Amino acid sequence: MFQPLKLVFFILIKFLAIYILFIFLWQAISPFYLPIFHIFGNNVFGQLGEQGEVRFKALPQMQLTVNDKVDTKVIYANRRFTSNAPLGASLLSLQYTCYIPTVAIIALILVTPVGWTRKSWALLGGLISVHAFITASVLIHLLAGFNQSKALEVIVLSPFWEQALLAAHKVFVVEITPKFIIAIFIWMLVMLPYHGWQTLAAQFQLPITDFHSPKISSQIVSPPNWFVARFHANEVQLSWEVVAHAESYQIYRQTDTTLNLYQTTSENFFTEKIEQAGVYIYGIKAVSKDKITSHLSQTVRINFEKD
Repeated sequence: MFQPLKLVFFILIKFLAIYILFIFLWQAISPFYLPIFHIFGNNVFGQLGEQGEVRFKALPQMQLTVNDKVDTKVIYANRRFTSNAPLGASLLSLQYTCYIPTVAIIALILVTPVGWTRKSWALLGGLISVHAFITASVLIHLLAGFNQSKALEVIVLSPFWEQALLAAHKVFVVEITPKFIIAIFIWMLVMLPYHGWQTLAAQFQLPITDFHSPKISSQIVSPPNWFVARFHANEVQLSWEVVAHAESYQIYRQTDTTLNLYQTTSENFFTEKIEQAGVYIYGIKAVSKDKITSHLSQTVRINFEKD
């Protein structure tokens, strides 16, 4: 089996392991998760428009329906006809609507083969994005709930938009598959900006080998996630992230129009004195023990002007 297929296989296994672990933890997490969401929901969605009122309440016990394991009752009222009297209700599964897309994006980011600095920022962006999606999904559920009868309506919809609302409710609230699709889309959005696509592609890169020697490297490296340069008293000081499985690093330097291999080092830093004024551009490639090189890192620029 080719190395990229092995890598995909192991990433998939790790994703499933982390995802299943979080699913098993739901029973332990739900006593804390549900009350927090109910408080949040009552404050954010408690008043929907000028006439609608919403209340989220926990069910006395988990009730199994045909499609969902529901855990929350949503109560609706419309002040046009009565004051605080419930006129309708619906059932909602916070496990399906909120928890599953959240743990899916967390698991996807954790198994992505990039550095922890990038993962940390991706987790932050992923959680913000997935909760924006969750908020939109809950809003769709509430609008569908108010659309149950004319007495509850807070927004009068045409037949076309009524059907569109019901379709959106089925896709984004009831069905579970779109939640994984949204999680994958968010993962792509937050995990692979800028050089991220190159970094991930480096994980799947097949080395070029001799036709009679089909050996494939077991350690494929990516470029450093961060790379900085300092300049003081004619001295350039470069430093970069230590890359897993890298045996050495190639330092590329450009002083005219071409970025060329300049030095090789086993350390994650490099220092040199420069005497000639000009613009110096540096980049780093990581090299595995099998002499497979990564893509070039982001470059840094030094502008040296003599007094």
